[in-house]
This record gives sequence, C-alpha cells and structure tokens, in this order.
Amino acid sequence: MTGTPGDERGKKTEEVSLKSEAAERFPGSIEKGTYLQRTGRELFYWVLGFTAFVSIALFAYVLFKTPAFPCPSGCSTVTDTSYVHMIAEQRAQVFSNFLEAVSRLLLNLCLPLLTGILGYLFGQKG
Repeated sequence: MTGTPGDERGKKTEEVSLKSEAAERFPGSIEKGTYLQRTGRELFYWVLGFTAFVSIALFAYVLFKTPAFPCPSGCSTVTDTSYVHMIAEQRAQVFSNFLEAVSRLLLNLCLPLLTGILGYLFGQKG
C-alpha cells in the first residue's frame, strides 16, 4: 500500500530552530551586540512602553472626564441654555488640559527621548 500525500506515517520529522538554521546558513552573522547596545535596546523598550502608557492614560482621561451634552431631541425636559453653556466650558477645559499634557509629556519628553535612543542605537559603528 502506498502512502497518500498527507500521510505522515513512516516519515521522520526534525525540529529546527530559526537561530540554528540561520547560524548554519550565515555563520558569524548573529551577534548579541555590545553591552551598551543591549542596554540601549532595553532603554528604548522601557521608554516606548512608558510612552504607550502615557498615551493610553491621556485618552482615558479625556474619555472619562469629558461631560456629555444633554440629549437634544426626544427628551421630556427642556434643557437650560446656561447648563449647556457650562458643560461646553467644562469640555473646553478638559480638552485644554489634554492638549497641554500631550504637549508636555509626549512631544517634549517621550518623543525626543525615543529619537535620541534610536539615533544612538543606529548611529553606532559596529
């Protein structure tokens, strides 16, 4: 009886890791890097994680702190214009706080740090 194309009985399987396969094909090309390069990479990952955390926290701030306008149609009560004006001012204040935090934390702190670390990592001579 002959085997079918999908029949795996009798075939020998061998597991090969990508690192060992690459080391065989390209000897000497896989290097861990110097201590400073590895430290720079770790620092980059930490700063990138901090940037992501700050971004998520800022968007959560806007999501939870922004007051909602009262429903414009289908409501049984008539909305007071001074109340709507007060909500509009609060929304403007929340967005102003958000923009200030984005400007200070992300644009003035995190992005220059990430750019400097990447410039250090890619600017090094092997």
